[in-house]
Amino acid sequence: MNKQEMITDLRDLADTAENNDYEYQAVNLREIADALQSKRNIFDRIKVWNEERLLDKQEFSLSNELTNIMEELFELRGIKIHKKNRETFKTNLVTPLFRIDEDPEVIKRTLVQDDELVENTIKDQLDALADIVVFAVGAMIKLKADPNCVMDETLKEIESRTGKIIDGKFVKDLTGNGYIANYELCLKDKNVK
Repeated sequence: MNKQEMITDLRDLADTAENNDYEYQAVNLREIADALQSKRNIFDRIKVWNEERLLDKQEFSLSNELTNIMEELFELRGIKIHKKNRETFKTNLVTPLFRIDEDPEVIKRTLVQDDELVENTIKDQLDALADIVVFAVGAMIKLKADPNCVMDETLKEIESRTGKIIDGKFVKDLTGNGYIANYELCLKDKNVK
């Protein structure tokens, strides 16, 4: 029996207990099932979320990934890029900023002293993406939040979403009644807003 089957069995037992007026036992069984579910590795949950939406079948596009990350950085600053403006945002800001379409020789001539244009292999890209995760977790800690709780709340929210793929990005359906992350649960100081 795998972990997911065990969680399903616990929820079934909870339903049976509840139907037989054993409410206390039902609550305990549900709490155990919820605890087991939340203990699933955060990266495994993200991987499953991507697979369920077939995002793992999308071809890697540096331009799209940079656009996704830049949108989130703008959101960190308090600026929300509306989905209808995504292509304009990509064309007018991301592509020129990261010089996506420029000849590498032209870029080399305009770099600041000691900066360099590297080959940018898959290893280099993975290193950069991992560093982004490390810095993001560090920023959560500086905001006095528990990164595991933040990611759990984020995953509860995105796992409950419906939507569709547009230009290689999952765009959520705004009419859905999904879970809304409660990040206040994650703050060490509950009075911080």
